[in-house]
Amino acid sequence: MKAIYNLLFLSIFFLVDHVSASAQTGNSVGLILNTEDAYNGYTLFTPTNSVHTYLIDNCGSLINQWESEQGPALSAHLTTKGTMIRSGRIANNFQAGGSGGLVQELDWDGNVIWESAVSTNLYHQHHDIKPMPNGNILVLAWEFNSSIDAALLGRDPALITDDGIWTEMILEIMPVGTSEFLVVWEWHLRDHLIQDIDASLSNYGVISDHPELIDLNYPHDISRVDLFHANAIDYNEERDQIVINFRNYDEFYIIDHSTTTEEAAGHSGGKAEMGGDILYRYGNPLAYQRGTDADRKFFQQHGANWGEDGIYKNNIIVFNNGTTRPQGQFSSVEIVTPTWNGTNYDINQNEAYGPEDFSFAYVGTPVSSFFSPRIANATILPNENILVCNGQSGQFFEVNPQKQIVWEYINPVFGNGIAEQGDESPLSDVFSIERYGTNFPGLPVELESGPPIELNSNYDCEITEETVNVAENKFTDVHLLTNPINEVLFIENRSLLNLKCNLFDLMGNQVIPTFTSSEYSIAKSLSVASGYYLLLITDDQNEVIMTYKVIKY
Repeated sequence: MKAIYNLLFLSIFFLVDHVSASAQTGNSVGLILNTEDAYNGYTLFTPTNSVHTYLIDNCGSLINQWESEQGPALSAHLTTKGTMIRSGRIANNFQAGGSGGLVQELDWDGNVIWESAVSTNLYHQHHDIKPMPNGNILVLAWEFNSSIDAALLGRDPALITDDGIWTEMILEIMPVGTSEFLVVWEWHLRDHLIQDIDASLSNYGVISDHPELIDLNYPHDISRVDLFHANAIDYNEERDQIVINFRNYDEFYIIDHSTTTEEAAGHSGGKAEMGGDILYRYGNPLAYQRGTDADRKFFQQHGANWGEDGIYKNNIIVFNNGTTRPQGQFSSVEIVTPTWNGTNYDINQNEAYGPEDFSFAYVGTPVSSFFSPRIANATILPNENILVCNGQSGQFFEVNPQKQIVWEYINPVFGNGIAEQGDESPLSDVFSIERYGTNFPGLPVELESGPPIELNSNYDCEITEETVNVAENKFTDVHLLTNPINEVLFIENRSLLNLKCNLFDLMGNQVIPTFTSSEYSIAKSLSVASGYYLLLITDDQNEVIMTYKVIKY
């Protein structure tokens, strides 16, 4: 056991005191900083004013680039089958920020192998798309409602214009051939609205009694056509759920994807037995009349994404733009930990969804130094670092759990132009970025690094190769299911290994007796104070399987 306690001590030392050496390059564009604490991988980005999509390594060297005839609208993603999907802008009667309409799939060499307009006079793709594990694509789209339709939905007549309103919809499409697709699942926001204007309509009700529905007439002083302005979607395979971000309502929503299309149009069915209604919402309780404006957490936010690994698995990370923040205009990145009971998300009667506080929050120093009025996103990396796209400045950076910047890059691309090293930053917008690990299955087996994108670049940079703990790599079927936890610790043990579990505080003191189990599902009641702990899981040979940072409510 001595080796285990040594590892425990080193883990605690890393969590509390570790500060890695960094390599400052002194550049004005391209790579600014790369340290050994950065998550090693490849970063994908598409400048909003360019027809190119770029993939770079941690030294800013070009790994690949793709070219399209259309500008982005607005995201691009690699797929596990070795392709890249992106959305592009095409002409349509839906003209607003983030308008797109075209979805494409390109191979590694840049050939378009499939593309299709996801656009008619009734709906139009915008802002975001996401590849799914089954090979399908989630598409976010606007849906047109005439002024008459808007009235029939219960929109306040004083706010209806001749242009009607756009509601949101999500399509899951299956690419077919080279230019067709099948819609295999769909969800429409207009099926899940509530209003307190017209008592003759079926969706009339008391707003505060129905947090599972969205108030059509909030905010009351806006008569715009693009009423909700959703700007991001992401998919959680484990829970079969979708998160969708609504900028104009200062909230994100989680909906159930396990429904059929018919169930998604109603209020029952699916794993949660709520149909297509809202399972969870966060950011602005005033939007469902269970709070005041002082309770608002988000201020025209972007980029709601699921955490996929580690302590923040199944959490939501948000880029909080902060344009309407009462304390002043500055951006922040925050992680929300919803309370999940295994079937649904907890909410008390007549109260707003929790939590009261964020699990993680990052701001600039000083706070005014970090601000993107629009676009931008953030994601949680497998090593629990946070990758941030400071959208309007074209700045990408990564912070570790201690909120130190461990990697930084400035986009050198503006339209068809490329900045030269030493030039001022072109401040070229980038909607979102994504980092793929070196073992991502969609990457070629052998990759060659080209020169940096920026011109006349001259600096030294080394990639820190990550070492893989063989014992940790062997036991990929052991997972901590809930974190943070309330009263019960749940561990999934798919391989039925004989596990030994120890819980320590951050001073290295064991706080509960060692417990063992070889069952598939392990549940352990915890009678410990709220705070941070370290869970060490070993097998019966004392080989370390996994170390988790645990938050106890």
